[in-house]
Amino acid sequence: MRAATLAGLTLAAVLPPPLAGQTPAPRSAPISDVQYTVTFDSTTAAARDLAVAMRFQTAGADPVLLSLPAWTPGAYEISNFARDVEDFAATAGDAALRWDKLDYDTWRVWPGGARTVTVSFTYVADTLDNAMAWSRPDFALFKGTNVFLYPEGRPLDFPARVTVRTAAGWQIATGMARGAAPGTFTAPDYDDLVDMPMFVGRFDLDSQQIGGRWYRLASYPAGALRGAGREDFWRELTRFLPPLIAVTGQVPWDAYTVMM
Repeated sequence: MRAATLAGLTLAAVLPPPLAGQTPAPRSAPISDVQYTVTFDSTTAAARDLAVAMRFQTAGADPVLLSLPAWTPGAYEISNFARDVEDFAATAGDAALRWDKLDYDTWRVWPGGARTVTVSFTYVADTLDNAMAWSRPDFALFKGTNVFLYPEGRPLDFPARVTVRTAAGWQIATGMARGAAPGTFTAPDYDDLVDMPMFVGRFDLDSQQIGGRWYRLASYPAGALRGAGREDFWRELTRFLPPLIAVTGQVPWDAYTVMM
C-alpha cells in the first residue's frame, strides 16, 4: 500500500509517434539502480542551498539524458525548476565525465564506458511557494520535482532510494516510505517519488493513530503550533477523518504526514 501523495495525476505523458520527417523525441540510454542523496545541514543552510546527487548504473557509451520536470502536482503551472540548478557535474569514480545541456531542463552525460555514474549539483532553495524549495538557517522544504532527475524518454516506473543527510538533532518529515537505514526512503516509481514533499531541520513532529492508521503532524517554526492549538488540530482531525473515509470507502495510505 502506498503512502500518502498530494495528487493523483501522473507526470508521465502519452505522446503520439513522430510524423514522417520529424526528428524523434530525445531518449536516454537506459539506467537502473537509481539512488538519490540530498544534503541539507548548517553549511548548505548558510548558502540557502541543497546539495543533490544521483547515482545510477548504465551500460555502453550512449549518452544518458537526465531531465527535471517543469511543473509539479499541486501547482499546475510551468515553474522551470532547472533554472535553480547550479554547479552541475558528472563523474565515474574520480574521473570527470563529459556533459552538456541538450535543452533548458535536460543534461546529456556521456558515460564513456563506465557502468556506475554519479551526477551532482547545487539547488537554490530560496523561494517560499508550494511548488518551490525554500530554506532558513535551521529548516528546508522541497519537493521531488525540484531535485530528482529522471531519464528522458524512458518509462517512469523505476524504483528509487533516497538518502537525506542532515545535521545531528535535525529531523526529516515526508510521506515517502521509510527505508531500512535512518534517513533513507524508498519509492516504487518516479510519480510517487516526486509527489512526496520533505521537511528537513528543526520543527515540531508528533503522531497519533486514527482509525487504525498513523498520522504525523510536522510544523515549522518549532513552537509555532503547541499547547491548546496543537490539541485543537488533533481533535479536529480525529473528527474529520472518519466521515471522510466513510464517504470514500478507502484509506489509500499506511501513514499520512501533514506538513504545515
